[in-house]
Amino acid sequence: MTPLLAEQAWQDEVRLCCPNCRREIASDAPAGGCPDCGRNISRIAQGLTNFLPVEDTVARAALGWPPEFVRSLGGWVGDDVKAEPLPSGFRRQLSSYGLVGPDGELTTLGAGIRYHVIESQWQAACEDRDGLPALMTDRPGIRVLDVGCGAAQTLRLLATAGSAKLVGIDTDLVALALGLRFAQLEGVSIGLAGAAADSLPFRDESFDLVLCRVALNYMHQRGALAEMARVLAVGGHLYLRVERIWHDAYLIAQSRSARALACRCRDLGHGVVHALAGWQVAPGSRIRVGRAFASAGRVEHMLRPLGCRIVRVEETQSCPRILGRRTQLTIVARRESMGSQTDVARG
Repeated sequence: MTPLLAEQAWQDEVRLCCPNCRREIASDAPAGGCPDCGRNISRIAQGLTNFLPVEDTVARAALGWPPEFVRSLGGWVGDDVKAEPLPSGFRRQLSSYGLVGPDGELTTLGAGIRYHVIESQWQAACEDRDGLPALMTDRPGIRVLDVGCGAAQTLRLLATAGSAKLVGIDTDLVALALGLRFAQLEGVSIGLAGAAADSLPFRDESFDLVLCRVALNYMHQRGALAEMARVLAVGGHLYLRVERIWHDAYLIAQSRSARALACRCRDLGHGVVHALAGWQVAPGSRIRVGRAFASAGRVEHMLRPLGCRIVRVEETQSCPRILGRRTQLTIVARRESMGSQTDVARG
């Protein structure tokens, strides 16, 4: 199947729309603002649309990396780029494309790419993926959305489900571009969009499965969950993997500088406020905060008005322990009714 036909296959089931006014966006729509409300919309590549007001030059450049270089990135192992016995041609390419600086160290771009490569390799080594594939069993044509998909690591692994319609969103356009290139080389059909979790570019009930792996902690949780529930069909499942308070304890114990310790204690305080009062700083605020831990009780409190009922909660096995407790939880909820989509207050 050609890239154009592959993209059309999922777009027949999952339609992009303006996050502001919900106007449907045609697959061949030209770059520019939404005709109704003026929202920024740009077509970066076949299968990658941007709804964010951010520069996309680097993402477009990444889409032009030669296939042999992208394949080499997928097999990149080791953490010390100076010490790694890399093939000379690959090392030159890393430098040529701005992933390694003149000092031989990874640049900011290179560190980001390296993170997504490691994440891809780590996920590929987890056989059961904490029960996620079971939610797709015997469901041909299931529509799947990954919120905070990064380089589409999870979506690409779920492609073994056959006829699933796989869609992902993230705010990192370079990661999305990398994921699209990997998917193309692997023969996987996916659709990606640069968008925020609390402003999804899809119509109501567009998906049968919405997943969010270790990204909810870095979002405005109430707003993001309200949007995930909105685009989830009644009877569909929401799969969350979240960092709990034990993750904060783990990070604090791993701190190697006063700055790191201060930042991690700040995040812990942010999480405590959210856990006790349900308050987070509104998206777009001038106040800068980091992550906030999540708990099954707080997630249930936020999902209940949205018509979602938690059906499974368990400690995630493929994560570290501290004081005998796993640092992450896997939470699965089912949308049983339309719920209320009006109470998505940011405060």
